[in-house]
Amino acid sequence: MASWKKKSQYIPESDLNEFEHQQLVHDRKTRKKRNILRFIIWISCFVLTAALLLIAGIYYADNWLQTGYIHNVSIGNISLSGLTVSEATALLDAHKDTLLPKNDLIVRILDKTLVLTYLDTKARLETSAIANSAYLHGRNNNRDGDDLLVLDPLDFVSIDASSVRALLKAFVQPFNGRPIETSATLVGERPDFTQEPTAEETNQILTITVGSSKYLCDPETIFRTLQTAHRTRTFVIVGETKLMEPDPPSAAMIFHEFCVYPVNAAIDPDTGILTESSVGYGFIIRDVQKLLDEAEEGEVITVPLMRLEPSITTDMLIGTKP
Repeated sequence: MASWKKKSQYIPESDLNEFEHQQLVHDRKTRKKRNILRFIIWISCFVLTAALLLIAGIYYADNWLQTGYIHNVSIGNISLSGLTVSEATALLDAHKDTLLPKNDLIVRILDKTLVLTYLDTKARLETSAIANSAYLHGRNNNRDGDDLLVLDPLDFVSIDASSVRALLKAFVQPFNGRPIETSATLVGERPDFTQEPTAEETNQILTITVGSSKYLCDPETIFRTLQTAHRTRTFVIVGETKLMEPDPPSAAMIFHEFCVYPVNAAIDPDTGILTESSVGYGFIIRDVQKLLDEAEEGEVITVPLMRLEPSITTDMLIGTKP
């Protein structure tokens, strides 16, 4: 029976010869060397990976935490070079009044003009955005600081949306209504048509107010244009308007509403029934229509009403019949 003295020494018994013993020892040593080599390779890979991760972490932590320095960037006449993001932000906060552009925004609608100063819009300079942009320029494009970057303050100006919306809403109010249709009112008492007219008879007065057009203007559309106006360096904005016109005034429709048509006498040819004539009350439609066509928007026209005799009276019709 075989036995072991040490890990590397095998003592054969009568069932193994010397050659087999040497071969077994050699195989064990080979496996041991391979295991050690694998262990060394795994350790080396682990150390290399850890080193790469550490280097990457330090690099990106410098960017994420922004503890580095800005390289060769200025805004206006203020240089940010050699400053950290926090130092640049503090410096910009101290000079934001001088850096804030003073361009007025002008809104024009037809013959009206609205001037919005940066105080009206409550504009503010985003100093932290400036500092971050300056820092990232050096990190991404200009690590050596050779490429000078001059930032424009206009790119970092924001306006207060609620304040601007309120100002625009008040400004467009006169241009933001429905058209006024032509209207008419009647004053006085209608005479008694069953009685013959007298010198004391007073006719009614019809007052016609010609309709007016209105311009429709959407303040939200102007606001969206205004939001990007300072970024595109467009400081004059022309508001778009749409003319909303009333229906054309119609003397015939007004007559139909307030007046009475005269009735001509007639005889039904089939039944022989006589329809007697009756007096109407109103105005001459073609004359009033001419006045309406020539009137300006919003003009007031007064039309006195009168009795309107029929073209064919009952006496005329009966007198022509045998």
